[in-house]
Amino acid sequence: ALLRSAIEESRKVRLAYQKADARQPTPRTVCPHALVHASGMWYLVAHCDEGGLRFFRMDRVHRVEVLDERFEPSPEPAAELPSGPMFRAEGAGTVTIRYSPAIARWIAERSASAVDTDGGLTLEHPCADTDWAVRHVLQYGPDAEIVEPADLRVEVVERLRVIVGAPSVPREPSG
Repeated sequence: ALLRSAIEESRKVRLAYQKADARQPTPRTVCPHALVHASGMWYLVAHCDEGGLRFFRMDRVHRVEVLDERFEPSPEPAAELPSGPMFRAEGAGTVTIRYSPAIARWIAERSASAVDTDGGLTLEHPCADTDWAVRHVLQYGPDAEIVEPADLRVEVVERLRVIVGAPSVPREPSG
């Protein structure tokens, strides 16, 4: 209710927002534009004072404080919304993942994709977070494999070594 009111009145808000990999929420001052339901989650679409349009998952918002300060609303925040998952990050790359036929149909249904002729599925995902990519692949066990980039494949192997208590393999210095 506080966010809807702030959106209608074009008032800035201060959020206590906890990123996925953070132990504690941090304060963010934002210009809220819309509440959007996507991929089974609610998101606040807002311009963040720390820079640019951001999508804040509502289940990670601990506190909302409506400020007196007003802002000029964006004429078309909906035009900036992604057509797929609610994701936006400056300088984000991609990760290509191959899903086995055992789970490809399930993944295809959730990503509005078609399985390959061999029954598997290869998808390119936006990726700005190595930890997310590794966790995403590992949750599917042997039924998901990072095709590229190669450094993420190496990171999955290293995480598996840690899980089983195997020694790490020394990495070649990059550059």
